[in-house]
Amino acid sequence: MEVTRTGQFILSHQSCRSDDIQKGLLRQKDLSGKGAYRPIGQILVESGSLSPEGLTRALEQQCLEVLGRSEIFGGLTRAILEKVILETPLKTYPVGTVLMRQDEVGKQFYLLVSGKARAFRISGSGLEIPLAEFGPGQGFGEISVLARRPRTAFVQLVQPSSFLLFSEEHFFRMCRECPDLSMAVIRMLCERLTSGNLALDRISDEEFSVRRLFGRFVAPEVRDEILAGRISLDGEVRTVTLLFSDLRDFTPLTESTPPKTMVSILNAYFTEMTQAILSENGVVLQYVGDEVEAVFGAPLALPDHPDRAVRAALKMCKRLATLNNRLERTDTPPLRHGIGIHTGEVVAANIGSPDRKVYAMVGATVNLASRVQNENKTFSTDILITAATRTGLKESYTLRDLDPVSLKGVRDPVSLTEVL
Repeated sequence: MEVTRTGQFILSHQSCRSDDIQKGLLRQKDLSGKGAYRPIGQILVESGSLSPEGLTRALEQQCLEVLGRSEIFGGLTRAILEKVILETPLKTYPVGTVLMRQDEVGKQFYLLVSGKARAFRISGSGLEIPLAEFGPGQGFGEISVLARRPRTAFVQLVQPSSFLLFSEEHFFRMCRECPDLSMAVIRMLCERLTSGNLALDRISDEEFSVRRLFGRFVAPEVRDEILAGRISLDGEVRTVTLLFSDLRDFTPLTESTPPKTMVSILNAYFTEMTQAILSENGVVLQYVGDEVEAVFGAPLALPDHPDRAVRAALKMCKRLATLNNRLERTDTPPLRHGIGIHTGEVVAANIGSPDRKVYAMVGATVNLASRVQNENKTFSTDILITAATRTGLKESYTLRDLDPVSLKGVRDPVSLTEVL
């Protein structure tokens, strides 16, 4: 962790005795009165009350606690938080420092570890409009960075403060390496949209459109491509791989399970499946009942989209096994699902009425992929792929050929392969 000693560290730790801390605070007050302010951590190290190693450990623990309470990082595992701390610089600045300026393009955002900050706007007539105050565990500036839009407010420190500093490049790299973090960002953005909690950085019209179209189901890389103008949502013919999954024997379970419990089970299932799909840069297009529809290769072009779909399906099966282990402890019968995968041309477009549009795939490829998923019941399999998908695979998998089948709405028999 890189530490810049230009402000105050407020240490909530037990690395030295309370009377030593009190002496340090008195010394700090005396220096401040003489115009020579120094961080309490530095004073304690200079007095011999705290070792440099103790200061580092205290700061790391304080950062862990703050990350655990934060909107984006709260709920992530300790291992992920420790990695964030290791790779993210900790900065400190004195009271009065302006960290963000209205109308500037945001390249970094902040998470307060200690201290206090305030946000405000300057109106067209020059009036200062107070917006919000921030304390430890609260972040600011993330929306403008994620949307790559100008800031809509100033943020100024009202106390000497320390904070974790996330640059755009650094944060997106962490998201690519950690699907759980990507999901946390998507959840945060969606919660802000639904709650209207956008007091500091109002989301842009473009970003709102992406969120409305893709909800919680889009990977950061896809969002970035759309906002950069490199992807059209107006309609284009694309070769993609479609994935459909459907829970088996789900209707009897719904009849014997209380509604609230059923909703909880479904939410847990969809969460696990979505994370598997996002980890391969797929996009969840919709949930219909207990079915998931996802696409690989649109709107973000992926040359290996057949492999990504198959890898996602295998991850979905592993995640389902883990979920069933959890459900077993609540005496819930294990869930089973079937997954169908097919590759072909579709029309990918933003479709719907003026009031409600969704990003969707249209064409025979979609219908065939859905039909393939249903054949898992016939063959008692978990994952089935078509010959078109198999031809596009570049990696090796354990496969088993099945007899061709006649599918509703398809003229010729379809060759299917089981992925084991």
